[in-house]
Amino acid sequence: MDSLFDALEQRPHFFPCLFSALLLLVGLGSWSSTYYTLVYWVTMIIPSGVALLALFWRQFVWAPGLIFLALIFNPIEHFSLGVTLWKVMDVIGGGYMLTVAVAIKKPGAKRESSDSLIAPVTAFVLSLAFLIYAFWKL
Repeated sequence: MDSLFDALEQRPHFFPCLFSALLLLVGLGSWSSTYYTLVYWVTMIIPSGVALLALFWRQFVWAPGLIFLALIFNPIEHFSLGVTLWKVMDVIGGGYMLTVAVAIKKPGAKRESSDSLIAPVTAFVLSLAFLIYAFWKL
C-alpha cells in the first residue's frame, strides 16, 4: 500500500488526468449538450494545469500535446468540427491523458516498482467498462 501512495505522491496529477480521460472516452456516446460543455471545461482546465506542471518539472515533451488539448476543447472560443472528428479527438485526447497520467512524474522521484500503479489503473479501467456498459443499456 505504501508503494501506491508513493506512486501517487510522485504523480499528483494522476487522478485528474484519469477523470479527464474518462470524460473524453465516455463522451463517445450520444449525450446532451450539457455533458459536452462539462467535457470542454474539464478538458481545458486539467490539461492546462498539467502542462504547467510539465513545464515546471522540465518535461517539455508533454506540454505541446496538453496545450493543444486545452485549446481544441476550449469552451470559450469553441471550434466547430464535425461529429466524427470530435469522436476521433475524444479518443486521441483520452488516450493522451492516460499516457500523461502515467508518464509524467516529479523530478528526482525514486523509481517505483512496476506494480505500484496497477491498482489505480485497474480501478479506472473497470469503472470505465462499467460506465460504458451501464449507459449502453439505458
